[in-house]
Amino acid sequence: MVTALLAEAEEHGADFSFGSDLESVSRDGGVFTLAFSDGFRMTCDKLVNAAGLHAGQVAETFVPKNLVPCFRFCKGNYFRCT
Repeated sequence: MVTALLAEAEEHGADFSFGSDLESVSRDGGVFTLAFSDGFRMTCDKLVNAAGLHAGQVAETFVPKNLVPCFRFCKGNYFRCT
């Protein structure tokens, strides 16, 4: 099912960069530019921050820090895909 959702998203213009680290995000007006550790770069006018437990760190690279909520981990299970 996830593969089908990935394929459908790509058919509608979505780009993905799996297995690489996000190195930088810059914003110029309404356009975001993302650079990844594998050399892949992309620009977009809509950006979905799906960084999971690292979402706060990613958001702080392109959103003023006073607008990023403070992340507090609660008791529970946290998983990391490897």
